[in-house]
Amino acid sequence: MENIAHERPTESASVLYSPLTKRLTALLIDGFFMLAIGIILYFALGNTLISGLRNESGVREEITSFVDDAALATPEGYAFVYKAVEDDGELGATKYEDIVWKYYTVFVAKDPRAEFLESDDFNGDINDPVSVGKWVYAHVYHLNNEDSINKDLQPYYTYPDPIDYTKKPELNESISTELESDKDEAARKLLLYWANLTVNTANPEGPYIDIFLHAQKQTYYREHAQSLQMTSYLKTLPSFIVSPLIVLLAIPMFNKYGRTPAKFFMRMAVVDWNGYRAKKWEIFLHGFILSVMLMPLALPIGQGFSSLIIAALAVLDMVMIRFNKKRQTLHEAFSFTRVIDLKESTVYGSPEEEYAGKGSFVDPSAVDATIDTQH
Repeated sequence: MENIAHERPTESASVLYSPLTKRLTALLIDGFFMLAIGIILYFALGNTLISGLRNESGVREEITSFVDDAALATPEGYAFVYKAVEDDGELGATKYEDIVWKYYTVFVAKDPRAEFLESDDFNGDINDPVSVGKWVYAHVYHLNNEDSINKDLQPYYTYPDPIDYTKKPELNESISTELESDKDEAARKLLLYWANLTVNTANPEGPYIDIFLHAQKQTYYREHAQSLQMTSYLKTLPSFIVSPLIVLLAIPMFNKYGRTPAKFFMRMAVVDWNGYRAKKWEIFLHGFILSVMLMPLALPIGQGFSSLIIAALAVLDMVMIRFNKKRQTLHEAFSFTRVIDLKESTVYGSPEEEYAGKGSFVDPSAVDATIDTQH
């Protein structure tokens, strides 16, 4: 006898699945909730507790003091920008030269926080002004041979007469004559020698620029800068880690339909992939995968790179729909869930519960029993 009974359906006929646009809108709204919680966490934990534990203000004061004492820039941290000829008639090059000379002969040589770098190849006595001066002559002015000056490397300066390494070199006769005949042009050449900060220069260069790089390589500066950088990173961790876990995981775990704040407002629910009430482990997996997709923000790889990773994951998440019969995103497929429009659906816990509630199909086991009796 032919079995004409309807088989128990494997997918609920009582739910209406949410379209992709609605799901994306819900994620966007949840993003605003995460942002709000993240801001609260930043000021409640990051900017107070973590900042205090790592003595951020103290470290910042120390590095500021270091930079101020090096006298490389304005109190606001900007490089000095001088004109070829200042309004008082002084050469801008002379101002830059004074900064560079004092940086090496006073700050690096005498301040206990500063030092000559290994790459500087300083082999003299740092407490001896002559040794320090000789190094500056050789490495800044390219004056390393009292008997002969390489004009290609040093076209403007020469040794003083008599030679005194505790004093700055002097302008040579050629540039001195040019300053008298065409002061503006000669002053411009000297300015570019010390600090080429012109708009068209992609990479500024000159001894004034070099001391900025030299100061940044100082062990004291580098350690304090790294400490501040790490503190800034740690201050954001509660926001980047905890806020997604609250919105996407914790809140859904404590309500019937695994709903995030956005799903509450938009009357949506998480169900298993057959449309029945999702189990707690499925809701957990759904929220956990979504949270993990946002975790690159918590990695110390830079906001730009982490944003690219998240964008790539989001695209991959959406592309999954094209290769999935149930039109699930990647995180839905991996968590065995789907998202429905709760307003237009009735969620049952199982096919048996749907059968009892609707009586729309015949239990196959009952049909099999009837067939056996007839035989």
